[in-house]
Amino acid sequence: MTKKSLAWTPIGPVLYFSGCVLVDPGFGGRAVASLRKAGATLRAADVSLVVFPEGTRNRARAPTLLPFKKGGFHLAVQNALPIVPIVCGNYSHMFRPGWFEPVPLSARGLGVEDVSALAVKV
Repeated sequence: MTKKSLAWTPIGPVLYFSGCVLVDPGFGGRAVASLRKAGATLRAADVSLVVFPEGTRNRARAPTLLPFKKGGFHLAVQNALPIVPIVCGNYSHMFRPGWFEPVPLSARGLGVEDVSALAVKV
């Protein structure tokens, strides 16, 4: 999932052919409509979606997280999709068998009012 404006950059064809979900970020009704379309696409294709919830690259020298954008969490709640938190970083000491096992967090039964708490939990 990425912002729609990236479709018009040199990586646009890669996004298109890889099946990337393009969304209109932060534009009210258009953002909601693009998330609904993304949910329908995911259900129809029965595929997973990768979301970087910070919404941008974090260039901090010390490992830290920026505040999460809520779009991916709304998508999970509206479509009862599981969330599997994954950390990407320079954590080579953790890459050994048995250290990192993904644990899905269910969004089933959650409503819009639960999105903020879900983002904190993840």
